[in-house]
Amino acid sequence: MPYDVLMPQLGMAQDSAVIVSWLKAPGDAVVADDPLIEVETDKATMEIPAGRDGFLTQIRAAVGVEVPVGDVIAIISESADDFVTMPAAGEAHATPAMLSEPASNTSVSAKTATAAWQPPVQNDTSTASVTVSAKPVRPAKKMGVAERVLASPKARLAVADRGLDLNALVRQG
Repeated sequence: MPYDVLMPQLGMAQDSAVIVSWLKAPGDAVVADDPLIEVETDKATMEIPAGRDGFLTQIRAAVGVEVPVGDVIAIISESADDFVTMPAAGEAHATPAMLSEPASNTSVSAKTATAAWQPPVQNDTSTASVTVSAKPVRPAKKMGVAERVLASPKARLAVADRGLDLNALVRQG
């Protein structure tokens, strides 16, 4: 029996999430606790587990698409024979034709479809330009300049009781 993988609500005020990447390909065997998909909300990027053992038979949402919470993003079946290919990149997610078509009526074998399916190219390095800054991210500290050492009051008291110099302790590691 097919199992619908729904876009989970990862935060209290979250109403949608963007699909960053699929960690499994259609036709792959999945285990309930294995990460299936990586999604990004306005606060974090997280991996979502499959939720059930079986085979990823259909992907209903493409990479880069914003999907509302509760929408079906994939289907997991008990057998690999229920394989359906991924929707075109222009489709947001499930179309009415996909929803009405039963997954078991497909004539494509899992091996043929897996070999034909290739993930979309995200980063084309041949046309990408890289900007390199000559300035370091952090300026180097000036050596020999006395700075105040960050330490708790309790640590400062313990150092003072023993007659030690806090700056010397920090430099020695």
